[in-house]
Amino acid sequence: MLSFESTWKEIEDAKSEGAVIGIGAIEQHGIHLPLNVDCMSADYLARGIAKEFGWYLLPTMPYGCSSEHMGFPGTMTMRSATLIAFFNDIADSLRYHGISKLVIVSGHGGNWFLKMMSREMNFQRKDMKVIVINTDRWFYPVLQQLTKDASLHHAGEHETAIAEFLHPELVKSPIPDDDNPDYGFDMLDLVQSRRLAAGGHWGFPSKSTPEKGRILLERGLESAVEYLRSRLQLIDKLHMDNDSKND
Repeated sequence: MLSFESTWKEIEDAKSEGAVIGIGAIEQHGIHLPLNVDCMSADYLARGIAKEFGWYLLPTMPYGCSSEHMGFPGTMTMRSATLIAFFNDIADSLRYHGISKLVIVSGHGGNWFLKMMSREMNFQRKDMKVIVINTDRWFYPVLQQLTKDASLHHAGEHETAIAEFLHPELVKSPIPDDDNPDYGFDMLDLVQSRRLAAGGHWGFPSKSTPEKGRILLERGLESAVEYLRSRLQLIDKLHMDNDSKND
């Protein structure tokens, strides 16, 4: 697969039109999961997308916006402005090499800056398209197929299952008791998550299995690929329609 492990000559010869980069987070995921759970899912999806389209895979960016979890030791967070500057530099490097499409895959629902950033990048760079595949494009649509639970799902059933499937050696036992506080998403904008869920997990980790993690990721990848393909096709159609009007 074309990736950062390839040589420069392989990159040059491939003439890839697109590149894929994941972004996760280094943040607490309860007492049973490692800090890099969101990186695991982002990397899995980014690799799958790059393989599907034959595009250039970049290393997953491990750090994200995680200020809501800073009450837990080990959590790292970056300012949105820092991450926006990072991705702009990535985009400029790709453009320099003639790559006109950048797909950013997020494994962390708290990377809210990505939507605003990608819109600005697309309007500022007429010769490049930046497409974000956030958790609302792969995680939550699949979750609605697999469960009726409407909780926040932080280090609960499905993130625990992802870790059990991808890196079972990193999952600590015993799995903690279920904890599903009756709060809304907006509370994470107002108080630290440790005040809402003292153990760090939110949901039902006891229900997790490695098989559930496999199904979630595989369906998530299918959802991400389907979304990306539909956007690329629509972009091409709109450009063709506009070109025909100008003829």
